[in-house]
Amino acid sequence: MWPYGARVRSVAGPIWWEHFAHFADEERRCLYIVDMAWEQGTNQVLAGYLTRLGWTTHNLAHHLNALAATLRLPDRVHPKTPRRWMQAIAPRAEPCRPRQPWPGLVCALLSERLHEPVTLAALGWDSGVGSLFVPADHGLDQAWDPAGAVASLREVLDADGMDRRHFWVITGTSLTAFAHAWIFDPARVAAAVQGKRVDYSVVNDLQLVAEARRRLDDVLGGGPALLRTLREDLRLTLEIIDNASYTEEVGKGLYSVAAEFARLAAWTAYDTDQPALAQRFYIAALRTAHSSHDRAQGAFVLGQMSNLAMHGDPRDALRLAESGLTGAKNLDPTTAAYLHARVTTSAATLGNQATSDRARGQMFELTAEQTRKAPGWLYWWDLGCAHDLAGRAALALGNNRQAATHFRDAIASCNPELPRDRSLRLCRLATARARLGELDGACRSATEAAVAAKRLGTERIRTHLVDFRHSVEPHANSTPVKEFDTKFAGFLRATRPN
Repeated sequence: MWPYGARVRSVAGPIWWEHFAHFADEERRCLYIVDMAWEQGTNQVLAGYLTRLGWTTHNLAHHLNALAATLRLPDRVHPKTPRRWMQAIAPRAEPCRPRQPWPGLVCALLSERLHEPVTLAALGWDSGVGSLFVPADHGLDQAWDPAGAVASLREVLDADGMDRRHFWVITGTSLTAFAHAWIFDPARVAAAVQGKRVDYSVVNDLQLVAEARRRLDDVLGGGPALLRTLREDLRLTLEIIDNASYTEEVGKGLYSVAAEFARLAAWTAYDTDQPALAQRFYIAALRTAHSSHDRAQGAFVLGQMSNLAMHGDPRDALRLAESGLTGAKNLDPTTAAYLHARVTTSAATLGNQATSDRARGQMFELTAEQTRKAPGWLYWWDLGCAHDLAGRAALALGNNRQAATHFRDAIASCNPELPRDRSLRLCRLATARARLGELDGACRSATEAAVAAKRLGTERIRTHLVDFRHSVEPHANSTPVKEFDTKFAGFLRATRPN
């Protein structure tokens, strides 16, 4: 029902937006807009979004078809069809409602371009339309307490593939809102649990499993099999959280290890080129780390979310990294160094050299200050990692000579137990050398990385190598590039592993 008991008279012209701005309740504002839209025979909300973007309905159709092609969907929309979604065409009294998959794709496209959430409800398509494509945070709006943490983890585990839904990566305020909620530390709600009482030895056992999963990821490069294993580890931990009884301290440990399993699942999804799934697991991991009362763990998850966001909008990446530094006081030097590294690369990508250089200096200083054992999730951080991130920042700023120097230092000090890290650094060194015109050295570095990539089976290394090959295309007839193609052209053309 209309919240005020009567329909509001339609408001014509461009001032319609002002007439709902006074409502404090977002849902009522949406209902008001939708009511006006349908009463006038025009979906004015959709019209308003297109006006802000400077798009016609033909432009909307063009961008929707491009998005559908990117997602490898066979569907295409006729250029004239979106006009029917916005304006009633006689003899119809109301605009048409789009069929699948367009409702979700319209929301995804507009959300990305406007840097704000655009929902089906706002467009008046929430009734009987459905949404095949939904944002990565769909169903993850639970409370920031232990019960909410468990619910978000279950949603991530159980919703994938359900109802033919597909998830798109969220950006802008939709993404950084999670960082803000984490910083503000809302009140925790203690949940009463029943069942067998467990002590901290159970937490220790689970932490050993998490350590083993981290090492397996290091050596084998992750992959679908590891992701399936992590899901089952997480299910087991949730069963213990749900059914056992334990002290507050043991509970904190259980939530902490559940957060680590979720983070590892996110990392594995990212490494296998599933960014939206990775983002969902990261969001659940952040909520669960919040319930463990471990601010450093939550800050680290934000740092990894920042890394993932670099593949979308670097501004999101910078905000997430800075949120980690702001929301966790008295961080250990290792975690603080990692977060400054994320600031370094994101600021460099944005062309902000001053911020990048300042964060890079703090990163190296903190790395040198590591006097106590690093947290388990950051056992791998060392001077080589700092040089690798500094090299990436230099590459983004166009300082190719400096980047090559950092990458050489990173490779020289790389832990031999981390073959994937070494291969990725070789890819970056190859790119820096190619930009410097050192084709022989570039192809040697790329060749060494490609040999390892074929063994590790990680999609990220192959993607880096494809990017490298594109960068040397102007020199395709040179001897080094021809030799590289002879050995690896088939591998670079390989279909992404499932």
